[in-house]
Amino acid sequence: MAGDEHDGGSFGFDVTVAHPARVYNYLLGGKDNFEADREAARQMIAGGAKVLVGVRADRAFLGRAVRP
Repeated sequence: MAGDEHDGGSFGFDVTVAHPARVYNYLLGGKDNFEADREAARQMIAGGAKVLVGVRADRAFLGRAVRP
C-alpha cells in the first residue's frame, strides 16, 4: 500500500509486544496469540484484576446484543 513502510517483508506487527486484541483472544481461550500476549494476560490476572469475569461478561453481552 502507498505510504506503508515495511522492513524486509514484515506484516507490520511485533509478536514480542503484547497487543490488546490478542490478549483478549487469549483470555477467551483463543489460539491466535503469542507468548507476549499470554504473559501480559497472566500479569493482569496475577495483579488481582477480575479480567476473566469481565471478558466473559463482555462476550456474553455481545452474543445477546446481536441475537435476533
